[in-house]
Amino acid sequence: MKNDASASRTFVHDDHEDSQPFPTLKHALESVDIHVGFNVEIKWNLQRKDGTQELSAQMEINLYLDVILKTLLENAAGRRIVISCFHPDICTMLRLKQNKYPVLFLTQGQSKKYAPYFDPRTSSIPMAIHFARSAGILGIDVHTEDILVDTTLVQLCKDAKLVMFCWGEDNNDPKVIEQLKNLGLDGVIYDRIDEHKTDKENVFLVETKARNAVIERTRDGDEQPSS
Repeated sequence: MKNDASASRTFVHDDHEDSQPFPTLKHALESVDIHVGFNVEIKWNLQRKDGTQELSAQMEINLYLDVILKTLLENAAGRRIVISCFHPDICTMLRLKQNKYPVLFLTQGQSKKYAPYFDPRTSSIPMAIHFARSAGILGIDVHTEDILVDTTLVQLCKDAKLVMFCWGEDNNDPKVIEQLKNLGLDGVIYDRIDEHKTDKENVFLVETKARNAVIERTRDGDEQPSS
């Protein structure tokens, strides 16, 4: 009995949100500083070229997306958010279901590190560009491996008036990060961001301060007596 009571006391807070293995999207939106932008990546099954499936368990796709969008719309407030997904149909659905949050099409392109997908829209950066333009989404989020092999792909994306982010293990190298920035990438995704600190201020904070400064100048002008 004593052991049972002790166990009960030990695990009494297991149902508390802070004790869960992963935070919910709602909890993250409510807890993280509003000036931190979110890249919300949506996972969904894709068939590989060899016929295997990337994921097994699935739910009804519209319900799945509606729950995510409802959570964002109700809890994101003024936070800057971009939504991304490897599945092209998901990207199209997100674009049609809402117009508040921009959408990026994730693609691994012609990678030697990952098995290719069956869907031809995922096969290369040029194919991803064609799809993104036809779907009317913000841009693409590509595997850095492709860019390092052929840097002209960055300009190809810019010529198509699309935003380009990039992801991949190569991005954990500070020299690669600098190279990608010099190429004109709009966003570079990498791990351990605390180890790659710069003197640059958060762009969202800069924007907020500039907006507040304009408001203050306008207010000061309105309060001055007319001559």
